[in-house]
Amino acid sequence: MLAPVLAGGCGDSSPKSQPPAPCTSGAWLHISLSSTVATLAQPTVTVCRNSVCYTSVFQQLPSIGSGGTPEQAMSDTAAITGTLWRKSDGSVSLDIEWRIDDQSQLVDGDHYVVTLADGAGTATAVLDKTATYVMSAPGVADAGPICMQATLLAP
Repeated sequence: MLAPVLAGGCGDSSPKSQPPAPCTSGAWLHISLSSTVATLAQPTVTVCRNSVCYTSVFQQLPSIGSGGTPEQAMSDTAAITGTLWRKSDGSVSLDIEWRIDDQSQLVDGDHYVVTLADGAGTATAVLDKTATYVMSAPGVADAGPICMQATLLAP
């Protein structure tokens, strides 16, 4: 099993509701979870894109109103990172960024699934979505690299 996955947000501990900058190709997944996630002992997150999956165990959740420890990868390639947030109201959210260097690997219809399992191994799908990628560039038009991104949200 891989190391815990928690990624902090560029010096700002407030939960983000938008894809990270700069422009990177891939998918950004945002999942709102119930506050009961905070009571799970060592929850396990599995994220899949089509048939490629990565699993990581969270050793602990961040304190209320904060993000996790410095960014850590969910995969051995460091292309998949996540942030687990516990908000001031006690709810928990998970943001996952799946970066792809080769845009030709991104195809509309890519299937993303995120499951959450408790310490006993009981798994529940918390996101099951199909991607539609859009071309985008950071900042001003024609500045920086053009990339393809999909944003997938689960309530």
